Amino acid sequence: MESGKYKISIEEIENEGVLEFDFDDDIKELENCHVYAELDFASRGDYIEAKGHAEGKVTLECDRCLNKFDYDLDFDINETFAKKTLFLYLKMI
Repeated sequence: MESGKYKISIEEIENEGVLEFDFDDDIKELENCHVYAELDFASRGDYIEAKGHAEGKVTLECDRCLNKFDYDLDFDINETFAKKTLFLYLKMI
């Protein structure tokens, strides 16, 4: 995944009400990792709410025996971000 390839603007979320975002890509920083996610971003006053589901597969290495193994990813996402914090973070990148 290229840095900055997937950027979502707060203004876009506010204009849409709820912004639907599908992610289906490899994460290059991890070995053999492909993730598919369906996310909804919503403006909630001073906050941005992100909800959805992600699934995929990643190759990991056992700390004990150092053998590699495939690990299935399957999890729900329910996060809230303060807009002021996001503005500060976006100015830094």
